[in-house]
Amino acid sequence: MSMTLVRGSAPHDVPVAPPDSPWDSWSWQHPVGRAVSGAVGIGALAAAGVLGGPLTFSFWVGLLAPDAPFFIPRRSAEAPEPGVLHTEAIELYNALHNIEGPVLALLLGALTGNRPLLVGGLGWLAHLGLDRALGFGLRRSDGHIH
Repeated sequence: MSMTLVRGSAPHDVPVAPPDSPWDSWSWQHPVGRAVSGAVGIGALAAAGVLGGPLTFSFWVGLLAPDAPFFIPRRSAEAPEPGVLHTEAIELYNALHNIEGPVLALLLGALTGNRPLLVGGLGWLAHLGLDRALGFGLRRSDGHIH
């Protein structure tokens, strides 16, 4: 993967890896992508509610766990500006906000008939869809949203 230099989108010029798939940028940077992402998120919430109900533990894990990197303690005392993720958490954040994770969980859940895995995967997919509908995507190496 080659690195490109993004100018004018952050306080400093920052090397950024280009998105690996259309979902990685189109889903939150384009109005149609945001609408589709919102529909996916709402559909996943509804499906999780039907399969497991709103009190299912695996649903809440899938829905909330992708934002766990926000709670990773920083090694440096300097706090990033609001809305910027600190550099120690970016790699995990991007891994948890990659579409392949919930898709794999849903496939494994469907193939094995594991309802908690299906419900957790739907919660995870709902989180990603709603994040992208609201304009939140993967993070660059400086912690800003792509």
